[in-house]
Amino acid sequence: MSTFGPILGVVTLWSALLIFLLSFIKGLKLLLVVLLKDEFLWNHSHDGNLSFKDAYLFHCQEGQQISWAKSIWNPAIPPSKIFLLWRSLHGKLPTDENLSLGGCCIPSMCNLCGLAAESTSHLFLTCNFATSIWKWLGSILQVHCSFSSINDSLKLCSPQNSPLCNLVILVAVINIFNVIWFCRNQSRFNDRPTYLGTAINLIISGVSLSGNNNNLTVNSSIYEFVILKAFNVQIKNVHNLVIKEVLWQPPCFNWVKCNIDGSSLGNPGLSSCGGLFRNCSATFLGAFAYNLGISNSLVAELNGAMFAIELSVQKGWLNLWLETDSMLVVSAFKNPHVIPWQIKTRWHNCIHLTHSLNFVISHIYRECNSCADKLANLGLSLASHTWWCQPPNVIKEDMGRNSLGRPFYRFS
Repeated sequence: MSTFGPILGVVTLWSALLIFLLSFIKGLKLLLVVLLKDEFLWNHSHDGNLSFKDAYLFHCQEGQQISWAKSIWNPAIPPSKIFLLWRSLHGKLPTDENLSLGGCCIPSMCNLCGLAAESTSHLFLTCNFATSIWKWLGSILQVHCSFSSINDSLKLCSPQNSPLCNLVILVAVINIFNVIWFCRNQSRFNDRPTYLGTAINLIISGVSLSGNNNNLTVNSSIYEFVILKAFNVQIKNVHNLVIKEVLWQPPCFNWVKCNIDGSSLGNPGLSSCGGLFRNCSATFLGAFAYNLGISNSLVAELNGAMFAIELSVQKGWLNLWLETDSMLVVSAFKNPHVIPWQIKTRWHNCIHLTHSLNFVISHIYRECNSCADKLANLGLSLASHTWWCQPPNVIKEDMGRNSLGRPFYRFS
């Protein structure tokens, strides 16, 4: 026995090595090679293609980044009025202060109040005439309109307001600047003083014209009704809360359904994906979650789809129904330009795998995709990846709700 002991140990070691190699070879069946021609990739673009826009952005200097640039330009507002506000924000109006900076030294006095030298800040913010107009606007909006800079006046718009209400507030601010500048020019060049009531009527007429020239929605609130009524803006349509009943549907007989989702804490940020497989009786077949490291939400969603396809082939589930709450993932199966170039090769491999499957992909509302969403969030805390043969505790309640056919509700 002592003579054959080392030999038996070597045989046992080789047997274990052969078992490992067999399992490794079985895992290689997913490593397909799709013959694609070599091509140059532009590292700075999404899909790897170099366009004239990409070349221009690569060579040109980065432009000025301003928070208010996109908010002031609106098709419902005359561009000439927006341009005056744009000039005011950049300090390019020909006020006495700016003329003196350009070398034109003249005696300066505000034509609207006659109490101080004319500057952009004084003319639009601290002049008695301007202060009275801002107080009038503040009484309508129920806020205190006292600003340290012109940029602060654009902060009157709030994300809690409806699109129409925010448009009316923005148009009111823009028209206030235009009317103040108009009154200043009338007093300086035509010797025609403009009274406060006349200025307010000009503002109301300008806001009414722009506010009624759109199809934006409004919330059902007294606060917004008072604002729109003050500027003679008609309420065309009120956004009513729509409640939709959504259900998770099990697959057909002999089919497997996989719900997938991705999660990303920023774009880019820590990302993960997850999904679960169920059969026609809503029985749990397995679930997965992968920590993807630093990535973005699109890559996380696409990785969820690729892992689901690869695992389905590996498990021998040849009738696969893939369901996701991302319309981008659904469109990616028809439009390859959606795919980032970093994962394009693997994506083509997965598309090739679907040719050997009975494969369907569909969209589902996120309310019915809560199981996959929780698995994706769970993947953020994992070291790499996990496969569950039994459902994790975090999804048991939602799985039971799905299997019983109990609805979820979507509010829009």
